[in-house]
Amino acid sequence: MNVLGELQGLLERHATGPLISTQIPGLTLMRADAVSTCMVAAVYPPMVCIIAQGNKRVTVGNATLNYDAGNYMVTSVDLPVSGRVKSATPKRPYLALGLELDPKLLATILLELPKSRKETGLCRGIAVSPSSPELLEAFVRLVRLLDSPADILPLAPLVVREIFYRLLTGKQATMLRQIVLQESRLPQVLPRLCTHLSLFCGCRLNSGPHRFGWSTS
Repeated sequence: MNVLGELQGLLERHATGPLISTQIPGLTLMRADAVSTCMVAAVYPPMVCIIAQGNKRVTVGNATLNYDAGNYMVTSVDLPVSGRVKSATPKRPYLALGLELDPKLLATILLELPKSRKETGLCRGIAVSPSSPELLEAFVRLVRLLDSPADILPLAPLVVREIFYRLLTGKQATMLRQIVLQESRLPQVLPRLCTHLSLFCGCRLNSGPHRFGWSTS
C-alpha cells in the first residue's frame, strides 16, 4: 500500500462523521458521503488541510482553487471561505484532514533553519500545492497515533513538529513565514525573528508591540 492509500484507510476508519475532533490537539478529520449541493461558507483559521480521497473547490473572494487527493491547502490568516465537495459517494467518500498551525512553534522551528534558504511561494493568504512524500508520511504517522491513544501525548508533538518543518521548507514556505510575522505575542524571540526573516527576504523588518511592518529602505 502506498502512503496516500494508507492515509485513505486511516481516515476511512477514524473519520466517522462530517467533522471529527480528535485526541490530537488541532487535528480534525473530515468526511462527506455525497457531493455538496451548494457552497458551504466557513472561516478557516491558519491551518493545513490534506485531501486523501475526493476533491473540493474552494472560493475566496474572486479566486477559486481546486484541489484533490494528495494536495495540501494552507491558509495563513483567518479567511472567510466557501467550499464545495465535488467528488464523493458512500462507497468512495471524500476524506480529508485539517491541522491548525501554531505560530509559536513555527517561529521556533524557523529560527533553526539555515539562513541561506531561499523563499518559495507567494504571500496571498491561501494556496494549494502537491504534497511531498515526506509530508504525506508524517501525516500518516500522526493519524496512525489515533490507533494507540497512549502514544499521543509523547509522540504527537514530535510528528507535528516534523510536519511544520516540512511546510516551512516546502513550496508554501513564504505563507508559513507570514503566519509567524502576524503573531504579535512573541517578545522572547522577536528580535531574532526580525534578523532571521530579513536575511531570508532581503529587506528590513520593523517590529512593534502589536504589529509587524515591511520596510525596503
